[in-house]
Amino acid sequence: MPEIIDSTDRLHLEVDKNLKIKEAHIECFQEIPDWFLRRLADIRTEQDAKFRKRDNDLELRLVASVPGAVADHWARTGLNVFDGSATAKDVVMRLIKEDLTKFLATGWRP
Repeated sequence: MPEIIDSTDRLHLEVDKNLKIKEAHIECFQEIPDWFLRRLADIRTEQDAKFRKRDNDLELRLVASVPGAVADHWARTGLNVFDGSATAKDVVMRLIKEDLTKFLATGWRP
């Protein structure tokens, strides 16, 4: 059973002396342990060796493991991985674009 690593949202408010809100923003963060990234690197190595000869066979391949904080941020910016509309290509391309390739579980590139 996979271990769930929760993300956390913090609300930051700047108020004046009359307690009127001057500025507000939400900080979303998630601690990603080293063991998680090592496990993904191991999966990537294993899958790349297994699927080397069948580059287009993605049916049995884990493409990525996107942390909740990242998925939440993407949903707010137009890529919703929760509703099924995001393809594997969309996820891989966004991870590459945002320099988050450590969350990829394969060397496959669209």
